[in-house]
Amino acid sequence: GQLVSIVRDDKEYLVGALKPNYYRALTDNDIDYLNFVPPLIPVHPLYMWKKASDSVKTKVNLVHRYSHSAYIETTLSVMGLKDVKMTYMIYPDGKIDVTHEGTPNLQDMLRFGTVLTMPREFDNVRWYGRGPQENYIDRKTGARIAIHEMSVADMEHHYMRPQENGHRTDVRMMEITNEEGKELRFTKKGEKPFAINCHHYTVTDLDEATHIHSLQHKDFTTVCIDLMQRGVGGDMPGAACLREPNIMHAGTRYSYGFTIEVI
Repeated sequence: GQLVSIVRDDKEYLVGALKPNYYRALTDNDIDYLNFVPPLIPVHPLYMWKKASDSVKTKVNLVHRYSHSAYIETTLSVMGLKDVKMTYMIYPDGKIDVTHEGTPNLQDMLRFGTVLTMPREFDNVRWYGRGPQENYIDRKTGARIAIHEMSVADMEHHYMRPQENGHRTDVRMMEITNEEGKELRFTKKGEKPFAINCHHYTVTDLDEATHIHSLQHKDFTTVCIDLMQRGVGGDMPGAACLREPNIMHAGTRYSYGFTIEVI
């Protein structure tokens, strides 16, 4: 029930499936007052979203073949979410429209998005959205909407303690290329822009690293395509104290879509 391969001219663009992602490596503000009681951090309620992301079960619900395209609908069983669905419309030119929707029903969310893994050689990122520096929904007014370009490594922001970093918001289009010029392009579907992260490690690698030197860059490129993450907050030192509209409330329906194509 997952998209596991994209091939053009014998070139494989994926080394890890496209799958839903609802977790980010907790920031110091996410951890909040448990920063002062480190032994209790592992039982933080927000870790539920890591368990949810790691335990998704997917079922193909519908396959419809048209004369020159195919539509696939999957339903997902996800802890803390209800009525979760992902759909794929595959066109004869190789374009793939992806949609993702669901409603949190237990607690407020950290993130609503998808993640895939590409070969390490895909190391250059070009996007039309906010940048060039990292930005978040409550930290973005100083980031211009323009066409930006940099390496995956340069998109990373090094914090003293490894945590969520390198996010870019209000993205309309993103292209990831290798040195040969082969490219995978992601374009917003409909009116909603998306948000991105690109790293040479996984969200789990980032979450488990305790110091910068222990965060090892791997032989792949992780690409996150999100509808949104919650804000980073910080009105109070060491606490999120999020403000509206930067809270992802339980009971809210989240949905978005994007198109994937090989260029």
